[in-house]
Amino acid sequence: MVNRSGTGASARAIWFIFLFFLIFYLFTARGRITVIDGWTRYQVTAIIVELGTVRLPEYLHLGITGPEPDTLYSYYSLGQSLAGLPLYVVGSTLASVWAEADPQIITQLSYSFVNSLMAAGLCAIFFAFCLHLGYSRRTALWLTLGLGLGTIIWQHSKDSFEHPQEAFLGLGGVLFAYRGMKERRYLWLLFSGGLLGAAVLTRDTAIFFFAPTLAYVVVRAGRDVMLGGTIPAERLGAFLKRAGASVGVCIVGAIPFLLTVGWYNMVRSGSPLKAGHAAFGHFTTSISFVPRGLVGLLFSPGRGLFEYEPFLLLLLIFPASILLFWRRARGLSVLFVTIMLCYLLFYAHFRNWADGLAWGPRYILPIIPLAIFPLGEIAEGGLLTRRGSRSICTAKKSIIYVLVGMSLLIQLSSILVDHQTWFREVAIRNRLGEHIEVNSNFQHSALVRQWHSLGRVFAGEDPVGAKGITFEDPTQEFSRGIDLWWADWPGRDAETFRISAAALLAILAIVFALLITTWREPASQLLDENDQG
Repeated sequence: MVNRSGTGASARAIWFIFLFFLIFYLFTARGRITVIDGWTRYQVTAIIVELGTVRLPEYLHLGITGPEPDTLYSYYSLGQSLAGLPLYVVGSTLASVWAEADPQIITQLSYSFVNSLMAAGLCAIFFAFCLHLGYSRRTALWLTLGLGLGTIIWQHSKDSFEHPQEAFLGLGGVLFAYRGMKERRYLWLLFSGGLLGAAVLTRDTAIFFFAPTLAYVVVRAGRDVMLGGTIPAERLGAFLKRAGASVGVCIVGAIPFLLTVGWYNMVRSGSPLKAGHAAFGHFTTSISFVPRGLVGLLFSPGRGLFEYEPFLLLLLIFPASILLFWRRARGLSVLFVTIMLCYLLFYAHFRNWADGLAWGPRYILPIIPLAIFPLGEIAEGGLLTRRGSRSICTAKKSIIYVLVGMSLLIQLSSILVDHQTWFREVAIRNRLGEHIEVNSNFQHSALVRQWHSLGRVFAGEDPVGAKGITFEDPTQEFSRGIDLWWADWPGRDAETFRISAAALLAILAIVFALLITTWREPASQLLDENDQG
């Protein structure tokens, strides 16, 4: 039987996690849109609110020509534009009552917080998933802090890419599918389908969450029936009934979002299956790029997953953690590995696997939470104390502290100074005849150059190292100082925003104090001892 003791305390802890990271991410947010991807999605939101259409104005030139004459549409999916609707409305309302403020600036400020919400939601979902896996609240909290502060998710909470939303919806869909099959509640499966469908609406690659999760539901249904003890003929009938009903409910939840995807594709391209960058030639793929793409996504100094999140190296240092996690949740282990391989192999095909202006391997951001789950076994499985003297245990802990500290400092460097400064400088210097390779040369990697830029800012200098470099595109503006909205805010409203930031910081301290109290409460055991996921 599932022990429900302490579930109320766990629910409060999940909400505290969400509030803590939401306030924290709002405090460290950029407060404006700095990449063309985000600008285009922002314009789609504005057009929906102001004109009730998804067709872009021709003067923007940020999209693709539709099948009808003189029509222009966004490259990108609708998910983030729709998610930003409430924030756009809030910003517009504030701008209308704040007579002295620039309406465009206030509306963009409000809209730019969409990823702060999504990243905070991702951390809350991850924390809840840790509890459902049977981890203690202490372990779940440390893992969540590692996810939220020690990975590129922190930087992308202030950026304009849609990957935090894709990760939040995808992981939420997996969690509700797991709960639905475990507790035999179709309502959770309906929620799962809805979240996974919304993830596909956000970004096409979320199909790598959707399809494997449906397969997991089928396999889990078969496992439950096999454990039922009935004769083979009855087992087959029971399996078909349970698997069909479970998958059907998931699909029903996803249908509204999938229909929206098909409609939007039809409007843009004339086909419900023709969508996004791949359909319009934005990316070129080749099987010969797979090995190079895989190495680049995982280990390159410019985009490597392990370079930008060094604490993930603990998976290689403590490989037994992977085995222990497999024993804890076999079905979920297979599901997680499948999702990760789908993302890695898909993006390894891209010639542009590195992407130009992003911090770290943004394309595979959604799989980072999946890779972190097994690290809970290091504490829960006794890997720090097993088969070793006190000195060995101390050495193991020191390694953990060093890698976690490195991960935190790496993300902090990208939070304080706009990382796009270096990438744009490289682009211009290369056009002027230099050859600077940021992905394979550690000296030119953003991991190193970010600290150079930070040093210049602290010294009161321009973070752009090369003299005479200018950036003329108004949609690509970035900060040349501390990249925090309340510290870098221009004009007469700067003081108002700094006071707001101080209030946020005070609230953050209160929420963190409340969060700490959850460590002292008994953890709710939400996973049966014999449950294998």
